[in-house]
Parts: sequence; structure tokens; C-alpha cells
Amino acid sequence: MIATESASAFLFLPAIPYAVLITLFYLQTDGFDNTSHGYSILKTLPVLALAVITYYRATMIRERERQFHALALLCGAIGDFLIGASSSAFVLGALAFGVGHVCYMI
Repeated sequence: MIATESASAFLFLPAIPYAVLITLFYLQTDGFDNTSHGYSILKTLPVLALAVITYYRATMIRERERQFHALALLCGAIGDFLIGASSSAFVLGALAFGVGHVCYMI
């Protein structure tokens, strides 16, 4: 029983940096309404961290699905960056989100 509890706790350890990055983003940008390159970078860091966590730590799903989920998250981060950095990059950001959604369905 103790081994199972410690293994469960170990699986949730990567969630700590993700939560810290979201908190840092919120505090550094004074909310979620801003458009600048610094804002876009801070906005994408939590999603990039989640993509890395998914790729390396999501052991409950098959490898192929894990890779596509990580790729989908990466596409979402790229879409967030493009949309947040410039209003003229909205279409490219939407395309990145679209590719990410296709990766989720594969």
C-alpha cells in the first residue's frame, strides 16, 4: 500500500513546475489580457512544460498516443505564441491550433 501511494505521488511531481509556471505567468502579466512578445513567451511556457511532461511522464497511455498528445500541446503553444505576439499572425496561430486538434484525434 505504501509503495502504491509513493508511486502515485511521484507521478504528480511534474505538475508542480506546471502550476508554478501558470502562477508566474499570471503574476508577471497582471492577468490574461496583454499582447507582447514577453507575454506570449510567458503564456506558452506552461503549455510547453505540459508537452514535455506528457512526452516523458505520461506512462498510462501508449507511446504513439503520448507522442501525438505532446505534439498537439506543442502546436497549441505555438498557436498561443503567434496569436499573443501579433494580431497579424492570427491565421497562423489558428492553423497551429488546427494541426494540434488533428494530432489529438490521431
